[in-house]
Amino acid sequence: MGKKEDTNEKIKEKCFVIMPISDQGDYPVGHFTKIYEQIIKPAVTQAGYMPYRIDKDDSCESIPDKIVIALKECPMAICDLSNRNPNVMYELGLRRAYGKPVVQIQDDKTEKIFDVGEISTVFYKSGRVYEDVLEARKKIKAAILATRDEKMNSPEDIRKAKVFQMSSDSVSGNDSADATLTEIYNELKGCKHLMF
Repeated sequence: MGKKEDTNEKIKEKCFVIMPISDQGDYPVGHFTKIYEQIIKPAVTQAGYMPYRIDKDDSCESIPDKIVIALKECPMAICDLSNRNPNVMYELGLRRAYGKPVVQIQDDKTEKIFDVGEISTVFYKSGRVYEDVLEARKKIKAAILATRDEKMNSPEDIRKAKVFQMSSDSVSGNDSADATLTEIYNELKGCKHLMF
């Protein structure tokens, strides 16, 4: 008798893959398909997630609906900023607005993007030399695992953030300055995972 399959095996959570899908720019034909297959998909799988791309979803919902649902509901996302694709940038903006975790990646060929340039980004080499592919997978996997448990803040959370106020009656002189600096320090510590 064969070994009984474990039907209770944990179903992997989805990692929404936001990336250029079609051929574009001065990249060779099939470039982004190879990036997905050789770098992104293995890294996401090694991090314990199931990679999910809208173009691979055969359900009957409209593409915009699928995108919004994935942006809101997938526990993790990865976003390839390479080639500055406007659809990718739009989806990244929505994902951040929902305050959901996302790992940004970008090839070495694309110039740094000002609006998201200060957010941690994993860079990979677009030439896909074997050793570089392995290194990229390793770095992306590590970024996914590091991002998984971080608290993300949406713009709405930021808007509702407590405004620092202190009564001048309660302290005076140097005590007031010390108390103010301590309160500012504590507020900044609480915002260490704040992403813009």
